[in-house]
Amino acid sequence: MPLPLPPLPTGAGYINLGNTCYMNSVLQCFTHTVPFVERLSSILSDHQMSSGTVDFCSICALHKLVKKSIACSGSIVSPNEFSRNLTALRPTFKSFNQEDAHEFLLGLLENLKSRGSLNGASENLVAPIFEGRLNHQVLCSGCGYLTATPELLRGLSLAIDKSDSLLDALKFFMIVERLEGLTCDKCKMTVSKEKWYTFDQAPLVVSFHLKRFSIESNDIQKIDKFVEFPLELNLQPFHGGTQENKEEMLYNLYAVVVHIGSCGSGHYISYVRPSPGSWYQLNDSEVSQVSEEEVLKQNAYILFYIRQNSPWFSSYMEKLEKDSSPGTIIENAKNVCAIPQSVKPSRDAEQIITESLKNIVNVFGGFSSNTESLSTAALYKEYPGIDSSSAVATGLGKPETKVDSTAADAMSGIPSTPPPAKNGSTDPMWDSGQSSETIAQEA
Repeated sequence: MPLPLPPLPTGAGYINLGNTCYMNSVLQCFTHTVPFVERLSSILSDHQMSSGTVDFCSICALHKLVKKSIACSGSIVSPNEFSRNLTALRPTFKSFNQEDAHEFLLGLLENLKSRGSLNGASENLVAPIFEGRLNHQVLCSGCGYLTATPELLRGLSLAIDKSDSLLDALKFFMIVERLEGLTCDKCKMTVSKEKWYTFDQAPLVVSFHLKRFSIESNDIQKIDKFVEFPLELNLQPFHGGTQENKEEMLYNLYAVVVHIGSCGSGHYISYVRPSPGSWYQLNDSEVSQVSEEEVLKQNAYILFYIRQNSPWFSSYMEKLEKDSSPGTIIENAKNVCAIPQSVKPSRDAEQIITESLKNIVNVFGGFSSNTESLSTAALYKEYPGIDSSSAVATGLGKPETKVDSTAADAMSGIPSTPPPAKNGSTDPMWDSGQSSETIAQEA
């Protein structure tokens, strides 16, 4: 399905660089997390001054990707800086391998936090957005001695084999568990104890990982069942901590990661909600509007909820358009992908380039009134801030057009024929469910 040229109230599509749909789906959720994007921009200048000569910086890479994604809404960009540095996020990850979206999420959060910590607590990017606290409470049945131990909360992994809804899975996680034959630290008696969890401090953004993969008889199985999840989530019934304002416990669903297919042959896509009444499916480079009903019937793998009254992505984009000059918009869009200047698009790409340049200069207004009649060469002359590589990137993803293979390979950073996937397929659009390492840890 071709991407529309007009801008959408979402970020751009992300090119699949060879079994990277797991990466793209999570990066899209980060791109559409407005408080995170705002904080990312606010700390960047200080961070760049003190980041030194590190080969890969996830903070800088994510900021550049989000900036390009917003500037090229309605088109596509390449997340190749992440695909080239997968081992920095997860040592076990390798290019072209089929990996797990939840593992990538955990690795990205950890790397973002460690990069920020190099410059002190004031630059912590992850904690104010994604981190909260759980209370792990244990009660002695003999003397009534109660202990409460705080535990870091950076998303919850929930078992779903016995649950048909997110709320049921949450209740199962928080349920009181009785333990027998334990020694009480206070009365020193051998007693039974009860333990349970509550939210002490709920984060601004809370993610729920639904455990869809398990090991049965030494074989990886996928729990491919529907688990109901709400548009609005109230965490107040699970609260037992310091947040007294009940409104702080109310959340809106704004992003969903879905795994389609089996453990050996599957694909990740994401859905984002840029405004209260709209949803978009982000399937690598394809971006399409979908209904709320379609989203709510998905077999979700990761759910992202944000505290109510947080800004929506569409409002954030409107603010950027209002505050940005046409020159700034062109500057933001011109480095969409890193094609070497020596690589030139073929003649077959001429129409793509012309349409893309017209789109960039027309979509935000404030440009020459005769843009539609300009040729590609004339557009380059009138708007020298835009180069051909940007145009190629903006026009890709349209099945009816062709781009020179050399330019496409240079843009994506992958060879013309990628190595075969683990399941024997060379199709980069199909990834597996989850690595055996993660499943073993969950089992």
